This record gives sequence, C-alpha cells and structure tokens, in this order.
Amino acid sequence: MPAKVKRDAPTACSKCGHPLIPLGQEGMSVFWRACAAAWLAAIWLFALPAAAAANAAPANASVSPEAEAFNRSAEALYAAALKGDMAELRKSVRETEQRLRSLPMKGVASAEGIEALARSVAVMKRAIAPVSANPANWQGPAAEIRLAADALVHPDKPMWHRYRAVLAEDVRGIGQALEDTGGIAKAKEALGRLQAHYAIIRTSVLLRSEPYLTERADSVLRYAERVLGAATPDPRLLAGLVPSLQDAMEGLFPGQRDTQTAVIAPAAGPPWGWSALMGTFIVTVLSWAGWQRYRRAEPVTPRGSLPPERRERR
Repeated sequence: MPAKVKRDAPTACSKCGHPLIPLGQEGMSVFWRACAAAWLAAIWLFALPAAAAANAAPANASVSPEAEAFNRSAEALYAAALKGDMAELRKSVRETEQRLRSLPMKGVASAEGIEALARSVAVMKRAIAPVSANPANWQGPAAEIRLAADALVHPDKPMWHRYRAVLAEDVRGIGQALEDTGGIAKAKEALGRLQAHYAIIRTSVLLRSEPYLTERADSVLRYAERVLGAATPDPRLLAGLVPSLQDAMEGLFPGQRDTQTAVIAPAAGPPWGWSALMGTFIVTVLSWAGWQRYRRAEPVTPRGSLPPERRERR
C-alpha cells in the first residue's frame, strides 16, 4: 500500500483574508455568523494539516514521476511561503520552475492549463524578487501553485474541490447583501472575496477541465462587477445576478457541468393552421414563378423545321 502523503491546503486567502482553514476565534466567528451548518462543513472540508495528513488520498499510480517531483517542489514552496523563509522560498521557486519545464502534457486537459501554471510561477518569481518583498504578494501565487500541483497528482480528489463550499458561501453573501436596503457596498465586498477565492483555483480548473468553464466564470464575474459598479444599479439585473454566479461557480466542479449549462429556452412554435397557410402560400408563389418563367422562355425550333413566321397556313 503506498504511503499517504501530507497535503496541506492553503489556510487563508492572501487577498481578502477570508479563512479557508479555521484559524483562531476570528475565522470561527466569520463562519459562525454566516451559518452554523456551513461552519461545521468547513471544519470537515478544511481540516488542520494533521487531519489532512491522516485522510489524504495516495497519489494516483498513473501519475508521472515528473508530476510527483513538481508536487514535492510545490509543497516545499508553499511551506516556505507560510514561514516567510526567503532563502528557502527562493530556492523552492527555482526548483519549481525547473520541474515545471519537464512536466508532460499527459493528463492535462488543455494547453491553457500549462500556460496558467507557468503564469502563476512567473508571478511568484516577481513577488519575491524585491529585497523587501511583501508576503501578501506571494501567498496567493504560492497557494495557486500548491493546489495546481496537487491537482496533477490527485486528479480524483484534488484539494481545490474543497473550495466549492467557499465559493458557494461567497455567492450567498452577495445574495444576502442585495436583500438589504443599501447593501450594494456589502455586495461588492462579497464579490471581491469571490473573485479572490476563484483566482486561487482557476489554474487548477484549467489543468483538469476545458477552458470554456473558466471563460464562463470570468465573463460572469466581469458582468457582476459592472452591474454592481453602476451609478444606479438596475434592479432587474441585480435580480438575476446571484443565479448566474451560482451556475458559473458550480459549473467549475465535477457533477455540475452537464446540468448547470445556461441555455435559452426555445420559443413556442406556431399553431398547425398557421403552418398549413404558410405552406399553401409558398406553393402558390413557386407555381406562379414557374409559370412566369415558362411564358418568358424562348421557343425552340426543331432542327429541319421552318421558323413559325415562314410556315404556310393551311
């Protein structure tokens, strides 16, 4: 039986500070105020590192050695980012970049996934380049790389699937804010959290799914930003905002991609009498056009016969 590998999920969003693994009383109060059930689910989904190590799924036997090596580098990178050890962090970033270059395309859903992963590594390199680097600038990319590497070696149960509850909570927060009078400002804050959390898993989604899923999510998020950012938001557009966000976010995860696709219902067809009338009209027009063409057709004189004007009348 293969040894179980420790898989530490990102603990908190570096962009908005929203706790992804319960950390102290502050993170507890946020989820408890939202919903007691959501809090209990969050404890189960985002367990502490010790619990994650105990319940981690073993690596897939079909995973390439290059992907395993990249995952180990990403784990070291993320651990160094949490500790703030710049020397170890720079070393891990260099190693991760080298491992990235040797990753095979087998098991990657699209070239866009590798491109997004390379972009995350490039952002990480720029974040640690300054002498006095800001930890807030590298924690986000480190989490993206960590989750993406895990998605490559654990395609069946990757850690980024745990963000399903986080995104759903963010969308619910937008809906609750819109129900309150003058809640546009709170809705914008909730949308910012949703965008930050989505950005952390976007690379992982591209590695395992078709690009149209992230393109749809990107489009819906931009649309929500425009609707909420209007000087006077349209109530009709606000009413359809939460369902659109729910469909786009749920569609990122397995089990929802076939049922959450937005479609436009076809209009009801015309009655039978109208179809019969239109059919009769079309036949009449075609018959009239054929008769007119026949009338304008030049007469054909058979070979060896005189033209009509020179024939003798009998």
